[in-house]
Amino acid sequence: TALLPVEEVAEAYGTVAELMGTKDLDQQVTEIVIVAVYVQVTLGYLGIWYMRKGQARSNALLDVARHELSASGFLQRVLSYML
Repeated sequence: TALLPVEEVAEAYGTVAELMGTKDLDQQVTEIVIVAVYVQVTLGYLGIWYMRKGQARSNALLDVARHELSASGFLQRVLSYML
């Protein structure tokens, strides 16, 4: 099975194009694709940033356990992650 329902999307596009006209539909589809890509890329970067910060906090906690970082040093790092 395909991950994207290409045939169904093409059929739906054809149906809506009959109702709206292809010129208007093409413009609106272009706009929504640009917005969707922008939002998805932004959320992707935000998600990666959040995961990296979480991993850095975990690594700092392991440093405390190995006595490579003091508890106050860990607290300072956590506060910097929160801001």
